[in-house]
Parts: sequence; C-alpha cells; structure tokens
Amino acid sequence: VTLNRTVTNAVKPGIFELDAMAEFSTPGLTFFMVMGDTDDPMAAFEAMLVTLDALRSALGGDMKDENRSTLTRQTAEHNRQRIMEYRRRQLTS
Repeated sequence: VTLNRTVTNAVKPGIFELDAMAEFSTPGLTFFMVMGDTDDPMAAFEAMLVTLDALRSALGGDMKDENRSTLTRQTAEHNRQRIMEYRRRQLTS
C-alpha cells in the first residue's frame, strides 16, 4: 500500500531549504494528499491525521482544514465521507 502524503512550507514558495534547516522558521506547514496518488486514500488520510496531531502536540499550534478553519472531529468525519464517496466512484467506473 502506497501512502503518498505531502508537506509544504506555508510561506511562498512552499519549499524547504535543506541547507538552511538549522535556521529554519515558519508560521505554518501545509499537509495534503492526492487521493488518486495512493492505493488506500483512507489509510493515507488517517496516517496524515496522526502525523498532524503529533506535530501539533510537539510544536504547539492549531490544525486547520482546507478552508483554514479549525479542523474538528466533524470536519475530519466529513473528509472521511468524501474519501468513501471517491472510492465508490472509482470502483464503479
């Protein structure tokens, strides 16, 4: 199972300068996944949530959704429903 998730710097241009990581600072990180790029989008989403929660705990801060609103359990459940609908469409096409 491929669990393809991506992280970018929230500040343009969104990259990380690996040679300057010792001095690196950013106000935020953006995590995303492309459902068509993974064998199991639900597993990728769940793994991403675990990663986000661990980072939030370690670094402080807030988790936001794609609309920059607080990521609530209800929002996460809505995203799970979207993933299930995507999978249904994939199986019927």
